[in-house]
Amino acid sequence: MIFGSYSQRILRGLSFKLSAWYYRKGQTELPEQQYQSPYPPTLYGERRDDFNLTIAGIWQPINNAYLSGFYTYSDISDQEASRTPQFELGKHNNFGVSIFYGL
Repeated sequence: MIFGSYSQRILRGLSFKLSAWYYRKGQTELPEQQYQSPYPPTLYGERRDDFNLTIAGIWQPINNAYLSGFYTYSDISDQEASRTPQFELGKHNNFGVSIFYGL
């Protein structure tokens, strides 16, 4: 797994965060296979690759009032058909905006 994150406070009440991660997973194994010797090499068999990039920001225009938003891009591929639900596979874009007061 590779993970990176960067946060920056631009002005008083305005900040953003950029984060990304990537990981690979090898074939799903049965519990009894964990105790067999020799153990298979790392990341053997059918692979799953996940990539995620997120950009988020928050702004506080007045005391206790906030406006926040985010954008997320994800790309998931899996060679093992039964491991990952079909709706999670492929490239996806998500975003959201929220306004809240207090907290």
